[in-house]
Amino acid sequence: MMKAGGTEIGKTLAEKSRGLFSANDWQCKTCSNVNWARRSECNMCNTPKYAKLEERTGYGGGFNERENVEYIEREESDGEYDEFGRKKKKYRGKAVGPASILKEVEDKESEGEEEDEDEDLSKYKLDEFCLLGALLAPIRVLLAFIVLFLLWPFAWLQVAGLTEEQLQEPLTGWRKTVCHNGVLGLSRLLFFLLGFLRIRVRGQRASRLQAPVLVAAPHSTFFDPIVLLPCDLPKVVSRAENLSVPVIGALLRFNQAILVSRHDPASRRRVVEEVRRRATSRGKWPQVLFFPEGTCSNKKALLKFKPGAFIAGVPVQPVLIRYPNSLFLPVYHPSPEESRDPTLYANNVQRVMAQALGIPATECEFVGSLPVIVVGRLKVALEPQLWELGKVLRKAGLSPGCVDAGAEPGRSRMISQEEFARQLRLSDPQTVAGAFSYFQQDARGLVDFRDVALALAALDGGRNLEELTCLAFELFAEEQAEGSGRLLYKDGFSTILHLLLGSPHPATATLHAELCQAGPSQGLSLCQFQNFSLHDPLYGKLFSTYLRPPHTLRGTSGIPNPSTADSPMANGIVQAPKQKGD
Repeated sequence: MMKAGGTEIGKTLAEKSRGLFSANDWQCKTCSNVNWARRSECNMCNTPKYAKLEERTGYGGGFNERENVEYIEREESDGEYDEFGRKKKKYRGKAVGPASILKEVEDKESEGEEEDEDEDLSKYKLDEFCLLGALLAPIRVLLAFIVLFLLWPFAWLQVAGLTEEQLQEPLTGWRKTVCHNGVLGLSRLLFFLLGFLRIRVRGQRASRLQAPVLVAAPHSTFFDPIVLLPCDLPKVVSRAENLSVPVIGALLRFNQAILVSRHDPASRRRVVEEVRRRATSRGKWPQVLFFPEGTCSNKKALLKFKPGAFIAGVPVQPVLIRYPNSLFLPVYHPSPEESRDPTLYANNVQRVMAQALGIPATECEFVGSLPVIVVGRLKVALEPQLWELGKVLRKAGLSPGCVDAGAEPGRSRMISQEEFARQLRLSDPQTVAGAFSYFQQDARGLVDFRDVALALAALDGGRNLEELTCLAFELFAEEQAEGSGRLLYKDGFSTILHLLLGSPHPATATLHAELCQAGPSQGLSLCQFQNFSLHDPLYGKLFSTYLRPPHTLRGTSGIPNPSTADSPMANGIVQAPKQKGD
C-alpha cells in the first residue's frame, strides 16, 4: 500500500482524472482545505499546522479502503522528499533525511529562525499598518462614502414609478439588468475600498431551484453583508425601521427586502407568510438570505438559530463566512420531520455548519440584548439579572430583607422612582436609577411595588424555596369572583418568572397555558404553582439553581453559574436530574 519512503499516495480515479491533488498538496486539519505545501498557513482558516493528505485520510493506521481507489507512484529519483512527501531541508549544504542524527539540531534551529522571522515580520506589519493606516484610511473611507451615495440613483431608478402591488412581484426587464448590475458593481467597489481586495469563494452556489433559501453564519461584523456579492444580491430580511435611514432605506426598496417590525407580532406573521411564498415560488423569486443567529457573535460558537429561515421547509444552502473567504456547503435537504418542525430543522443545520467551522453549536440566543437559553418551554436568562440587582443594593449598604411590608397581596401599587428611593432608603442618584431600571415600567415610568418586594425577598436569602414561592403566589395571585380561592393568572405568572429567572414575557405565556390545561380554570392554584416550581423534574431544578442564597453561589458575585454540574444547563444542554441512588 504505502512504501516506507512515502512514494505512494492514494487517489480516487475521479480525483486523478480531474487532477485535483498533486504530490505537494497538503490538507488543513481544521477546515480540510487542500493547499500548497509551500504555504506556511491555510489560506481559508489561517491554521498554521498542516497534515499531509495521506495522514488526513488515515494511511498506515485503521484506514478503510474505499472502492475505486488506485495507487500511483511518484518518482523520487532525486531523493529530495522525506517519508511524509515533504521536501527535505538543507543543512550545511547536504540533504538531511528524517533518520539523520542532525534532525533534532536542524528542527531547533529552524524553529528559532522561524520565530525570529515571525517577530521581524510582525514588527514590519505593525509599522506598515500604522503608517499606511494614518495616510490611506481617511482617503479610503471618504471614497467609500462617495460610492455609497452613488448607489442611491441606481436603487431609486429600479423602483421609480412602481406601486406597492407591483413591488410584491419579482422585477424583470431593464430594471432588473441595468440597475441590478450597477448596484452589484458599485457594491464590489465599495468593499474594495474598505480593504476587501479579493473575495475568495469555496464550493458552488446552488441555483434558486435547488435551494431557495441561503443561511449565512457566523454573523460577527458589519462587513458580513459582503456575502451578498458572491450570492448575486439575494433578497434579505431587515427591520422595518431601517427604511427611514438615508441610502440604506433606498437599498432595501431596491432589494425588495422582507421587512419585519420586532415590536409587532402581526408583522412577524406576515414575514413568515412572505418567506414561505417566495421560497415556494419554484424559482420565480431570487434566493432569500438569512443570518439565522439574528445578531452578531464572537465567532467562537454559533448562537441558536432562529426558525424563520426554515419555516417553509424547503432545501437551504449553508454559507460559512470565514475571513478571508466564504464557503458554500452542499444543499441541505430537510427530512419529513424537519419539514414539519422548523426548530428541529434549524438545530440540525446549525450543527452541520458548526461542525464545518470547527466550533460548538450552543443553545444560547438573544432576546433583545438579553442572552437566554431554552429550557423546556422557557427562555431563561443566561445569568440572572436578579443577582446583579443584589450587588448594586449591597454596594449601597441596603439589606434586601428590610423592605417588603408595603406590598399588598393581590393588589398592585405603582410607585415612582422618587418613592422607590424613599422606600429603599437610597440616596445616590446613580444607584437609584440603576436599581429602578431592573423592574418593568409602565407607560408613565412607574413600577409595581410587588415586583420590588419579591425581588428583595429572593435576594434576602432568609427564606427557603417553598416560602419564597408561597410569597410570590400571595403577591400576584388574584381573588376569584366566586370567592372560592385565589388563582395565579398569566400576567402574574409571567411577572414572577421574569423577576426570578429573567424569562421574557412572551416565552412564559405558552407554558402557563399548558399548565392550566391540567385543571378546569385558566389560573394556577398554590398547589399547582408549587408543584411546577418545586417538584417538576426540569423546572424545579431550574428554580433551585437560580434562587440559591448569594453566599452559596460561585465566588462573591452572587450570580449562579449555569455551566456547573449542578445546573440544569451544563454546557448549554438541559440535564436530567440525578437520582438519589447515583
